[in-house]
Amino acid sequence: MFRIIICALLASFVSMGSMAQAQGGDLPVDPNVRIGTLDNGLTYYLRNNQKPKNRVELRLVIDAGSLQEDDDQQGLAHFLEHMAFNGTENFAANDLVDYLESIGARFGPDLNAYTSFDETVYMLEIPTDEEGLVDKGFSILRDWASRITIDEAEVEKERGVVLEEWRLGLGASERLRQVHWPVLFQDSRYAKRLPIGKPEVIEQAPRQRLEDFYRDWYRPNLMAVIAVGDIDVDGAEKLIRDTFGDLENPANPRPREAYGVPAHKDMLASVATDPEQSFTQTWVAFKHPPAEDRGSREAYRNALLNGLFSGMLTARLSELSKETDPPFLFGVASPGGFVRGTDMFSVAAGTKEEGVERGLKTLMTEIARVRAHGFTQTELERAKADYMAGIERAFNERDKTDNGAYAAEYIRNFLEDEPIPGIEAEYEFAKQVIPAIPLDEVNRAIDVLVHEDNTVIVVSGPEKEGVVLPTKEALLAVAAEGTATTPEAYDDAISQSSLM
Repeated sequence: MFRIIICALLASFVSMGSMAQAQGGDLPVDPNVRIGTLDNGLTYYLRNNQKPKNRVELRLVIDAGSLQEDDDQQGLAHFLEHMAFNGTENFAANDLVDYLESIGARFGPDLNAYTSFDETVYMLEIPTDEEGLVDKGFSILRDWASRITIDEAEVEKERGVVLEEWRLGLGASERLRQVHWPVLFQDSRYAKRLPIGKPEVIEQAPRQRLEDFYRDWYRPNLMAVIAVGDIDVDGAEKLIRDTFGDLENPANPRPREAYGVPAHKDMLASVATDPEQSFTQTWVAFKHPPAEDRGSREAYRNALLNGLFSGMLTARLSELSKETDPPFLFGVASPGGFVRGTDMFSVAAGTKEEGVERGLKTLMTEIARVRAHGFTQTELERAKADYMAGIERAFNERDKTDNGAYAAEYIRNFLEDEPIPGIEAEYEFAKQVIPAIPLDEVNRAIDVLVHEDNTVIVVSGPEKEGVVLPTKEALLAVAAEGTATTPEAYDDAISQSSLM
């Protein structure tokens, strides 16, 4: 049930086209989604979509997660998520899962939830081909919003389940995060509020502290309800007003603080191994402030420009990975989000166990090559062609977009102001903007994206006999060596004629 969501570390090149537009900027909002706000502050997103037919994706989004926990509540945001499936005013323990299974929903694929640093999201997919099912779905969301019973006996039973999740760590990826995140989030509340929490709190926190978190943060002015699927939008809007309109905010609400990640002057490094980790990966994260107005055309254009930069660097890294004796098995560059208030540009490579230092030096050398000489015009033309082919394909296949993809977009719009103009507007904007982006401007993007300060090197690998990963000090020395090189200009061997 518990999973962590932070923005995709290795987003694909074409994914920059999914950056739709926020409501507050000068780009339009997709006319196919109806967005509204109730008098109590609850926001809703409604869209009719037929992929698949006779199904609807429902979401209850809470703009609060582990960052909102007090010191004696660490882990209770996630614990409360568990309790939502252990009894509400209208569904006793286990009755909810039994009911949903009776109408064809399955726990896991169709019924789930996650808790992250900044949010908690409940997900429900139900059929729409029988009368009353959509009404019941909204009733379930309403119960989660304010009617979780938090029964004392159920709390005691669930402690063991949550503790077992903590002990297991949900596998290698979570255990590695436990090591890396305090370095990536150095000196921030993120480093002190990992969503999995502290075992002593999970084991000993009184029921009342769960109740306190629930009443403090599950309130309509921090909530969104999303419904995407085979629905009547007018009818769904009335249902939301009738079902959620009586939710009330606390008389004296706690302020919803925004927590950033402070910048640091020195480059940092984190190294971790795990017995279940099957490969070795090196990742360099260059953190930087996000665009001030994500809803503006200028910010959207900059996102496209950064995507072209990343695509060209990825192409060079991919070419290196195909050599006879490659420095890494794969290499990729990616712009994107990190956590709220902080974006990042990253380069990553999968290496052999003994090849971490070589792989890291190559990554930093290729960045130095771009800084010294830039990209070539032919590289840019290929990158533009690749991007336009991707967004044109998305436009042509727009009727095939599934309900869950739209629901995920609207979650990001509500929580992070990610723009949502719709693929039609994105395609038109790209046709206007992409051809006119000049090479010198793309080359200057490195001054914003890549820097020596506020940067973290992260290395993960298997824990097994005979495998010794480099120390933090060695990684920092290798990175400095790669950065200080003065490589020759890149030879773009792929001509436009051969490409055609």
